[in-house]
Amino acid sequence: MKRSKRMYEEELYYDEGADEDEIELMDLVFILVRRWKLIGITTAGMAVLGVVFALVKPDVYTASTKLMISSGNYSARSLDKNELSLNQQLVTTYTEIAKNREVSMDIIRKFGLDMTPGAMAKKIKVSPVGDTEFIKIGYTDGEPRMAAMISNEIARAFVVRVREVMGTQNLKVVEQAETPIYPSGTSKKLIVAIAIVLGGMIGVFIAFGLEFFHNTIRKPEDIEGILGVSVIGSIPDFEDLEAREAKKNGKR
Repeated sequence: MKRSKRMYEEELYYDEGADEDEIELMDLVFILVRRWKLIGITTAGMAVLGVVFALVKPDVYTASTKLMISSGNYSARSLDKNELSLNQQLVTTYTEIAKNREVSMDIIRKFGLDMTPGAMAKKIKVSPVGDTEFIKIGYTDGEPRMAAMISNEIARAFVVRVREVMGTQNLKVVEQAETPIYPSGTSKKLIVAIAIVLGGMIGVFIAFGLEFFHNTIRKPEDIEGILGVSVIGSIPDFEDLEAREAKKNGKR
């Protein structure tokens, strides 16, 4: 079967397109290879900063006390769906009560803490335990033992405050907070890893930026790419050749 002229032109077009894509990809690789020192320096620099930050960053510990929202006649039976839904809706209300100024002031006075009620509220976290009737009250502090003590005291003051505000006794502590062993928050290893990745990305970005604003023609292919014409020949840099020859003769 004979191929038409149009088929040949299409094949030639696709071949040229594939070659151009391959050339562009190789150019990107060459840029990274040519600027590897820059990328390495930025990566190493960010890694050092990450290590320093990880070492300087103080450890914090979070302790949590578990409470249960239930009706007064709770037993081993399964909870009614409407009752469970109502209990879960109360979590939002209870969250605001737990961070209430009165609760924070009670804790501050008892432990003699040097902070405002607003600062105390920011360190308190109230969250539901899945789709259950349980909630957790967490407190974060630089001292693990203090975190557990304050968390339990917040839960106690919280239960009392709920009784005063809502006139209900459907909230009780089911699990006391224990002294945490490991720090909470972002691990130091993860901080260093993120710094290394970020440093590499910054290095690559700078490398491509320098290449983009670099207007010097390095090789004949650059002229072909800019002007779209073939280079017949090139004139060598005689001054550079003479300097090289003089350097060789000097070594001898």
